[in-house]
Amino acid sequence: MHARVRLGLTGALALLAACGPSKPTSEAGDEENDPADHADETEGDDDPTTDGDTGSPEAMCTYENYADDPQQLQFTRIGCFPVEPDGSCPICDLACMESIVSSCPIDGCGLPDLPCFDECSSHLVLCSEQLGDQCCYLVTAEYGGGVPGRPLRERGIPQLPTLTITGPAGGDPDRQRAADQYREFARYERASVDAFLCAAVLLEQLGAPSELIERHRDAAREEAGHARLALAAAQALDGRVATLAELPETEPELELDDFVRDLIHDGCIGELIAAREAEWALAQACVRQHQALRSYWTAVVDEEAGHAELAWRALEWLMAARPELVDRVVHELRVAIRPRRPIDDAHHEALGLPAAQTRATLRQRAIDELLAHARLRRTP
Repeated sequence: MHARVRLGLTGALALLAACGPSKPTSEAGDEENDPADHADETEGDDDPTTDGDTGSPEAMCTYENYADDPQQLQFTRIGCFPVEPDGSCPICDLACMESIVSSCPIDGCGLPDLPCFDECSSHLVLCSEQLGDQCCYLVTAEYGGGVPGRPLRERGIPQLPTLTITGPAGGDPDRQRAADQYREFARYERASVDAFLCAAVLLEQLGAPSELIERHRDAAREEAGHARLALAAAQALDGRVATLAELPETEPELELDDFVRDLIHDGCIGELIAAREAEWALAQACVRQHQALRSYWTAVVDEEAGHAELAWRALEWLMAARPELVDRVVHELRVAIRPRRPIDDAHHEALGLPAAQTRATLRQRAIDELLAHARLRRTP
């Protein structure tokens, strides 16, 4: 049996059991029940209230009116489109949302002809309204998506290294696309090295136990190994060699709210889901027979569950050291465990890359597992 996360974290898990999943309250209806975080900032498109004469006395679907909506995100955008020929404003569909959230958090992902990897794949319409001859929508981009590792983030945006690939593309198209995805895994895994090192610095500044700090440094070394194995898996699939650039050195800023958010979404929840996806990948016959793929997923399944446990330990220590963070923790846990609607995407399940529906199922199993452990350990 592969490593399982050991959940002896009474305080944090009691909060998890207490908060439970909540139903989204989007005015656009339940068909877009993806999770969303609260907004740290809103930038980009102009507010429709500043557009010319729209024929509407006042715009209600604005950043300001939804500033406290628990489902808003730092990547929230407003977009307006002409009304339909019949004068109606349909509920925004995925293509409409993609055009509103026009720039993914990762700009092109550094790979030719490869769309941003799972970062703009699901959205939530917070509100919509007709302003004169325009249909206006306030739309979020999902906070984390289904990314591997625990990438270093700035204002929620993953800070990924650039990727240089040598050798001609060609051969089997499915293997080529799968290789591209494994190389993208490598970028996230490498970014996780810096995330763990920055976390160690922040915890040290907060006065955390030395053992907890050293374990984060150990995790950084493990993530570096994951990045190397992901690149090797990609090379075994299409023969091309790739190298990752170093991320610029930065001095971590002690932003506790951002740190708690990333710790919960990418660490407590994301790392556990990564471990469960790795278990699934290792159950695929082709992966078991392919040494490079098997090596990558074996390392992930053996170590990411430990990284999830480490995140829970850090979270519990933070709550004890800074009780004022408890409300923030409850909010982020509630957001992190909400159900998500799977979005159709390219997949290569035989090569260890689950389809959207499979990933959604694995995610929900991991959340159910956490909630079951939390209820068992909840303090009366």
